[in-house]
Amino acid sequence: MAGLIKQMVNGRPYYYAIETKRVNGKPRVVSKKYLGKLDDIIRKVTEPPRPSSVKSREFGLSAALLTITDKLGFVKLVDDVVVKRNQGATVGQYMLVAACNRCSAPTSKSKIGEWYESTVLPRIQNIDPKLLTSQRFWDNMDLITQEEVTELQIALAKRVVEIYQVDLRVLLYDATNFFTYIDTTNPCTLPQRGHNKQKRTDLRQIGLALMVSREGGIPLFFDVYQGNDSDPVEFDRLIREMIQHFNDLFAACDDLTIVCDKGNNSQKNLQTVDTSPLHFVASLSPSHLKKILTVPLKDYQDCRQERLKSTT
Repeated sequence: MAGLIKQMVNGRPYYYAIETKRVNGKPRVVSKKYLGKLDDIIRKVTEPPRPSSVKSREFGLSAALLTITDKLGFVKLVDDVVVKRNQGATVGQYMLVAACNRCSAPTSKSKIGEWYESTVLPRIQNIDPKLLTSQRFWDNMDLITQEEVTELQIALAKRVVEIYQVDLRVLLYDATNFFTYIDTTNPCTLPQRGHNKQKRTDLRQIGLALMVSREGGIPLFFDVYQGNDSDPVEFDRLIREMIQHFNDLFAACDDLTIVCDKGNNSQKNLQTVDTSPLHFVASLSPSHLKKILTVPLKDYQDCRQERLKSTT
């Protein structure tokens, strides 16, 4: 029989749960468990139990990224273009996980599963982190052809502009490169040796060209190219491809201007600029401005228009 008793210790009441049984015909206490003070008992009854262990999961950025990609219909967009058998996670889901990882805490493909498990994503996407191995990513990425990459880029850029009403009147362009640890004997042609920005000329590099909106710096157009291509060569190629693929998008925007630096200057690029429907603003090296360099600074005036504030 169970019961509750109170015992006074140094003038303070403490409570115990006891169980009594008859032993040899006489009642005996066979079990006695300390419950604490009356306040302790009330708290244990009315409040939920405290967890024995706590694991935190990254939530904020992952949830924000999922909100954006859901609005863009990113996964469906990829899966509609890239064909895959009904086998595990889709290509779109793999690409979404890779993109979230790149935005949040970039890791190698072999570490994505570990990162993924530290976020709230498994609860939302219902993908087992153990399945996110580097081999699974390579298998799914191999399913995407270069033509499909271009198709997805065009569709996604147009969707971003439409949904978020991106102002295309001014676009900012720049190109860079980054070194890799791809072995010299690897037959892939994209990584090449060239003039590396980080001075690692001993390693093969890959070029990346990017064009973003002035407002918000939203990336809209990109190109990944061989590491030994010069900036002027890539600029000419990207501008021609942009005009070809996004002509309808540009036609809806009056006076679209592309801003770039002097690293893209060449006679061929000047001809490309002159014959294109776009406007361009680019810098020149001092050697091209010898006469202007002789003008004293006191003869210059600030531009008065609000959009040209702080410009001379």
